[in-house]
Amino acid sequence: MWVYFPVNRLLRALAGLALAWIVPVLAHLVHADVIVLVLLWLGTASLLRIGGTLVDRLVPALAVLAAGVMVFGLVTTVWPWGLAAIPVGGTTLSVLVLVAAVTGRTPRLPRRVLGSDLALLGGGLFAAAVMALPAMRAKGFGDLAYVLAGGDRIRHANLFDAIVRLGGYPSMLPADGSVEPAMLRQYPAGVHYFYAFIDSIVTGGRHGSIFAELDRYWIYAVFGYTMFTVAVAWAARYVAGPQIAGPRRAFLVVAVTAFLSTGYYTVMIWSGYDAQIFSFVILAVLVAVLARAPRSATEWFVAIGLLSVGITFTYTLFVPLAAVGVLAALVTGWGRVKRHWKAAVACAVVFGGIALVQPVVWLVKDFKTDTQLQATGFIQPVPTLLLFGLSAVAGVGMWGVLRRSPRLKVLLAMCAAGWAMTAVMYLYTTATMGSPTYYYHKMPQMLLVLLVIAAAPALAKIRFRWRRPRVAAVALAVAAVLLVGAVPIAKTRYNAAKHLLGSDTSWGQVWASGRIHSGMAAAFAYLDGRGLLTDGVPSVLLYTDSGVQNKQASLVMSMLNRNMGLVADNAYGVKGDDIVGTHAPLTEDSATVKYFTQVTLRQAKAPLRVITNDADVARYVGDFAAANSSLGITVLLLPDLPVSGKPAKDW
Repeated sequence: MWVYFPVNRLLRALAGLALAWIVPVLAHLVHADVIVLVLLWLGTASLLRIGGTLVDRLVPALAVLAAGVMVFGLVTTVWPWGLAAIPVGGTTLSVLVLVAAVTGRTPRLPRRVLGSDLALLGGGLFAAAVMALPAMRAKGFGDLAYVLAGGDRIRHANLFDAIVRLGGYPSMLPADGSVEPAMLRQYPAGVHYFYAFIDSIVTGGRHGSIFAELDRYWIYAVFGYTMFTVAVAWAARYVAGPQIAGPRRAFLVVAVTAFLSTGYYTVMIWSGYDAQIFSFVILAVLVAVLARAPRSATEWFVAIGLLSVGITFTYTLFVPLAAVGVLAALVTGWGRVKRHWKAAVACAVVFGGIALVQPVVWLVKDFKTDTQLQATGFIQPVPTLLLFGLSAVAGVGMWGVLRRSPRLKVLLAMCAAGWAMTAVMYLYTTATMGSPTYYYHKMPQMLLVLLVIAAAPALAKIRFRWRRPRVAAVALAVAAVLLVGAVPIAKTRYNAAKHLLGSDTSWGQVWASGRIHSGMAAAFAYLDGRGLLTDGVPSVLLYTDSGVQNKQASLVMSMLNRNMGLVADNAYGVKGDDIVGTHAPLTEDSATVKYFTQVTLRQAKAPLRVITNDADVARYVGDFAAANSSLGITVLLLPDLPVSGKPAKDW
């Protein structure tokens, strides 16, 4: 079957394709490649028809663009140019031109803006400031103490770095020893690829040192949290609809952005949950698009397909929730689906096939689902009262209007699914592990995001005639900030050992004050001063009686040396709780010492260098190395290597 284009449209398409390549070339020549990113975002927004305001286009456009870029990663993984700025920019801009040509849509952006858009923008900027403040104030290597405060970010930054260098998904490429094997086996790399895509264009391929790259990754992580704040607030506003126009809309946006900027979710930035944070951006937009569909059925199907793939490529644990939401939306809009069944089937086949890529990777890499779900680790639990309270508010919003509202039916189905997933994971982990484990707590985190959005329509129940709407909007915005506890009203009180907040203290307040950080900054400044930090030698550090800090420091050093794939398994064996600082000869009577020698040293994938500040450790490892010379172990004793310390500040 031939498809005929009007001559004018064909000429415009050819001109657009030419510009799609000319612009990246010229931008690269003048070191202004970032223009390509702006054009991609605005171009995507100009082709969407979701909502009627500028922000209603820009927010979902970012999520759709991110998901599309993740799919594009399958291409750059196999083509010869990797993430080179010009091929990447030219190809992606060409895709937008072709979409416009095939659909016949003229790129355009609405001019309409709402007063609450200022609150969205301000809330996003405030979130960015809260997240970035501690590292911005740090001096020298002090920023690493905040950027790498949680172990997860070490692994995320490592995966990001590998994608920047390899140009595609590392799990689909030959292993080069730079990435922790567990990350290749079990972690979707969609967010990491999206950030690497941004980095390739921002830098134009001029990436600089590993430290410069790490600084940029931190910026992208802060950007991800900023967009999380904006996307959830936007989704809540969009789902609530025009029924809450005026002061109630201002109250909603300010309340949500203030809560996300200073409340519970700020623990995710220092915990290093970067992929999960951005998955919430895609999930929030997906919820909004499912609840309030755009006029074009094909656009709806494509948006649902891309966003669902985005969930699969970022945080696969949330796929069941997305699937329930998609099913509920298709059922409530069944008449529309039947009228456009060909487009629906085509999108299901195409995007369903792409989404299967991640399970195929798991199959090839021998991923163990039960082992992963039973994993343990530190995680701050969601306050249970928030879940029940917001569920009650969402119920009030649905009461009496649910039967005639497809939008609320979709929200109800997703909330029920969220609660069911939480309950099932609780029962599974308690049955297999005796108590809720790490991944159980991911369920309430997901559920809370969903409930924040689902509770928004309840504001339509509040009917009041505002004599001075602008004054009322300001007053309600102030009330929202106070209600969610975003304004510090007392001195910061925080028990770091038990991770407990004091009265009238928020998590955002604790993070912004610099109370949460790792103790590695002084040690890394010392090592860098002696040229040891990025010399490429596989190393483990055994310099403190904190096993967690020894492990984290060893992982960071392997990440900076780009040999985490060789060192990671050994780093997890560097506990040191009863090795460092004993002031006595070490013997294998100690279980920790025995594990260290038999696992960390003897089973190393490459000759290891053990760096320590403890003479007894150096003597013991030296004797072991001499007796097992075939292992190639070396020991470096640095008596002055600092153990810990609070990062110094510039201001």
